[in-house]
Amino acid sequence: MSIVVFKLGGSLLDSPGLADRLVAAFALRPHSQKLIIVGGGPTADVVRAWDQRHQLGEETAHWLALKSLSLNAALIEALLPETVVAATREAAEQAWKEQKVVILSAFEFIQCEEPRQSLSMPHHWDCTSDSIAAWIARSWPADELVLLKSAPWPDQTTFESAASSGLLDRTFARMVSSRHSDLPEEAASANQPATKEGIPLISGASSELRIGWCNLRGSAPTIATIRSS
Repeated sequence: MSIVVFKLGGSLLDSPGLADRLVAAFALRPHSQKLIIVGGGPTADVVRAWDQRHQLGEETAHWLALKSLSLNAALIEALLPETVVAATREAAEQAWKEQKVVILSAFEFIQCEEPRQSLSMPHHWDCTSDSIAAWIARSWPADELVLLKSAPWPDQTTFESAASSGLLDRTFARMVSSRHSDLPEEAASANQPATKEGIPLISGASSELRIGWCNLRGSAPTIATIRSS
């Protein structure tokens, strides 16, 4: 069964009828194991304000922003009885066996998985939950990433131009590229397992990740494929 990552934009958390709209969006991918990443929105903005006021630094602000996603994940779990929050692959697999929709606890998952991944993630404000969801989708690896947003995807738009207009963050295009990997060249060329500080690395998906876009504020949710696999 395919794995689909749904990334819910934080700006949608105060939308009327959010639960019903999410259920309608999930129904568009009926034969899949669903993994939800909830964005930061106003919760992450609190951390951004703290960083500006207290000069926390990129690394500290990055992890505090990831922690803030846990509150938003708890909100979605409260709204949707068929969901459960999971922090690990094993917990997600068990929840899928129980026919649950999984909300991933991004902080715990990334804290555990990032040291083992060949795919790096920037730790700064240009890398927001869009890129975090892309990193998770590629690292899992998933078959598709569906971005649940507050606006439609404009025609003839590239990921780079979408970042310039604020629809995506600035690292998203790099994060979804199949060429983006931090495997050591000697290991890749020799087809040997790579390690980071002695820990075997997971290479993640090597093919193009299919990406869908859903305007969740539209009259009826539909998923437009903005990049095929």
